[in-house]
Amino acid sequence: SASDLAPTVAGAAVYATSTDGGIHAFHSSGDSKLRAKIDEPASAPPAISKGRVYVPGQKGRMYVLDAATGGTLWTDSEYAERVGFADFSPDGTLATTSSDGCLRVYTAEGRLVFRSEYPPRSDPGLACRGSALGGVRFSPDGRFLAFGLQDRVEIVVMDVKSLSIVNRLRVNEPAQRSL
Repeated sequence: SASDLAPTVAGAAVYATSTDGGIHAFHSSGDSKLRAKIDEPASAPPAISKGRVYVPGQKGRMYVLDAATGGTLWTDSEYAERVGFADFSPDGTLATTSSDGCLRVYTAEGRLVFRSEYPPRSDPGLACRGSALGGVRFSPDGRFLAFGLQDRVEIVVMDVKSLSIVNRLRVNEPAQRSL
């Protein structure tokens, strides 16, 4: 639940979510730095990059807020299910995974540049109906993107420039389900 989410540390600030959709940031001195609110409880801890706060929603929306003001920079409400994980590349590109089985990649400005369900199906429709996806992470240099699946022990690695799959890794540890 949202009340069980770990806080996120970014520089000298700690960001946390509350069960009513509140987003709070505190300076390491203890002073309140930011108070904002989204329309639903968060489904994962916030991610922070280049002055932006990404907050995934439990009802299928994703929010990106200005870290200084708390104002909404952009949202995406096209998720069919809970938004699960997010990561920023060094250049500010955002990747998200969700329970609807879609991997989404956005430019730093919020433009959706890639949306694909995994595993792919032969009759792609508007709504994603793939396997629930797990964690997503960019490589430190931003060249590769990896995501896990929650229903099998598989990690998919993509080339960020071409947005194509370069490897599928089978994990031999049955307890490993995601990144």
